[in-house]
Amino acid sequence: MAGTLAGLGAVLHVVEGLIPVPVVVPGAKLGLANAATLVALDLVGPAAALAVAVVRPFLGALAGGGLLSVGFVLSLAGAVVSGLVMVGLRAAVPSAGPGSGGLSLTGVSLAGGVAHNLGQLGAASAYVGPAAAVAYLGPLILAGLASGYVVGRLAGVLTGSAAVRRAVAAAWGW
Repeated sequence: MAGTLAGLGAVLHVVEGLIPVPVVVPGAKLGLANAATLVALDLVGPAAALAVAVVRPFLGALAGGGLLSVGFVLSLAGAVVSGLVMVGLRAAVPSAGPGSGGLSLTGVSLAGGVAHNLGQLGAASAYVGPAAAVAYLGPLILAGLASGYVVGRLAGVLTGSAAVRRAVAAAWGW
């Protein structure tokens, strides 16, 4: 199932790269591919989520022709940091249920969106220097929150879908 979700994430990554989106921050995207990591985290578990987070940028770069490019390095750095933060957060804070006071998938995604951009910023500082990278800190945090919200809501709809749950159950023999 992790392989299927990594493939889905790679397809979303490539498709999203083909859609022109006017952005204030150069290179910022919505990050729809991260929905695959969130679905893996919610329905399969933390190991699958980390596998999707790591494999997805490789597959996306292979399909898009950018393996080992600067964009690939930034994407991989962001995905790994985001995956680690989301898995750690889900392990540390209980999931939300009715009246549970726990953290929703959207909340996990908000943290993941910011972590992704901070991971990319850290990697970018190796290319442009820390001073130049820090200039993007504020806009990247805001972009991470916005994309984290949208992607978290999307992942919440997907994980709440009976059809998606049946597909996961069938794939895992549940």
